[in-house]
Amino acid sequence: MKKLLMLGLIALNVVAFAATNKEIEGFYARSLERNPNFTFDRLRVTNREAIKELKGWEKMDVNLSVTPKGQTIPLTQNGLIYAYKGFIAPSLLLIKNDKHKTVSDEKLIEAARANLQSAPNANVSLKSARVIKRYPIKEIEGWEAVSMILDIDVKQGTQTRSMSDNAIWFAGKGAIVPDIIRLETGESLKFEIKGEIKPEHYRADHLIAGNASAANKIIVFSDPLCPACRQTMPVLLKAASENPDKIALYYYAMPTHGVSPTLMKAAIASRLAGVKNAERAMYETDFAVKTNDDTLALKAFNETFGAKHELKDVNAPEVLWHYNVDQQAASELMITSTPSIFLNGKFDSKRQETAKLVNSLEKK
Repeated sequence: MKKLLMLGLIALNVVAFAATNKEIEGFYARSLERNPNFTFDRLRVTNREAIKELKGWEKMDVNLSVTPKGQTIPLTQNGLIYAYKGFIAPSLLLIKNDKHKTVSDEKLIEAARANLQSAPNANVSLKSARVIKRYPIKEIEGWEAVSMILDIDVKQGTQTRSMSDNAIWFAGKGAIVPDIIRLETGESLKFEIKGEIKPEHYRADHLIAGNASAANKIIVFSDPLCPACRQTMPVLLKAASENPDKIALYYYAMPTHGVSPTLMKAAIASRLAGVKNAERAMYETDFAVKTNDDTLALKAFNETFGAKHELKDVNAPEVLWHYNVDQQAASELMITSTPSIFLNGKFDSKRQETAKLVNSLEKK
């Protein structure tokens, strides 16, 4: 139970750091208010010390006490957190004897492989990985956010699914961490740091509504099985379709569910076969798939949209080339969640500016 407790807290990113122990305890207390399984009792910082190999970083031993809901006896857990001037890392791996000025690609891939081989990921194995882009973190001297594409095999019962996953790790001279969380907001830097939109991202084959010469350009990374995407995409499609000179909407496939790659490649295959609006159709119908089986998912796509694709069709070289264009773009731009929207080249993290634009056009 204690092991599960700490894993659950790490998974929720329920870690934070402030100048005083009282502030640290307050953050844990606020974070655990949203946890349906535990009630926060207390947190004590039992020791803190500078990490001599990492300038500005500090290691803290903590003792956390929580009470499972419906019980009276608290559980306690000792753990470590790592801090840097208002940031927290839930774990940290020191890299020794690395002659590179920054952590090498090889060391990052080793860390990703080790992470996938840990107990919670027993059914996942890494086939290959590659570093796509590195971006400096302005507030943490000498550190970078590193975007990687991981080619993995996922075992589900008797099936093994091969897929690619976009991942972001953080690295500084001599260390790697899987996540860095900002104290002020409690959010991961993965959601803050984004790459730069370039003219080549406005691809003609990705324009699904509006005119390329429109006054405003929106790029959206989306998954047709993502509930938030199914709310957002129809609104954007309607706005761009009704205001083609005001909005050009560009769509990139970003899978976040197990069978999403198969569905996305099926839509690409339909588009390449001459079917118009193949991608947007998945958002403009009551299209839902509740299976983790690729064959059944493809059958649902075919039945809904009148297609006749087989798995070999959606994995044809031309289809894979177009699908990989989207995955490469997502990795270069540090996209890890959906829907992710860029409005006129700027990342709209909370989608508020995009909503303002759409609302302004509806009022006219």
